[in-house]
Amino acid sequence: ADSGSDYKAGSDFAKQVQGNGLNSLKNFSGEQNLPGYTDSPDQTKYYGGVTASGDSSLKSDSALEFSQGDTGKAITESFTNRPPDQISQDAPFIQAAKDTESRADSIVGDTGQSCTAQVVNRSEFTNHTCERDLQVENFCTREATLKDNATTQKVNRTYQQVVTLNYARNTRQWSGNLTIPTNGRLLNASVDGEPLVIPWIEECDSEGKVRDSCKSAVSESLTLFERTFPIDVI
Repeated sequence: ADSGSDYKAGSDFAKQVQGNGLNSLKNFSGEQNLPGYTDSPDQTKYYGGVTASGDSSLKSDSALEFSQGDTGKAITESFTNRPPDQISQDAPFIQAAKDTESRADSIVGDTGQSCTAQVVNRSEFTNHTCERDLQVENFCTREATLKDNATTQKVNRTYQQVVTLNYARNTRQWSGNLTIPTNGRLLNASVDGEPLVIPWIEECDSEGKVRDSCKSAVSESLTLFERTFPIDVI
């Protein structure tokens, strides 16, 4: 084989594969090459376009998934239950530093005109416990319920009212107004009054003792709260 034949073989191979890379990109199918590929993933709802002013519900959904999803719970448990880092004085980097300190004079001592022996304080190592906490942003809601502690108390009250009656000749009736000074339910009522003059009838014409015929002939009545009560003649 010589350089000419080698070049021709390479050139022929290049012509065969020419354009295959571009064709692969043009004819690429996501469904055939990527497991679970879809043209409309659920995450498209978070993209509102280049002019969108916010991230839709991405912030709240991510916080909810972090607090309730298995991945978020695993992360939370990892940094919550992870033991603190303990710095050991036997660590290689500390031992190397201590070794360098002990051989400082042989390493750099008297190596130049400006180098002079100096008394230095030994390094002191203190154990520190460090805790690392990741910032977690959660959304919390608090609901409040108002309870009414009001109670209902029933009180019975008795009122005594004096009602002045006026006689109307055209209707031949006595009438008056009774006003109860409070609101509520009326349980019972009793009426008592001074003697009133009733219209004249022939059976009650005689003076002196009232006869039974006069009592039975009187048909007067008293109306109170839409209820009618008979009047006795004495």
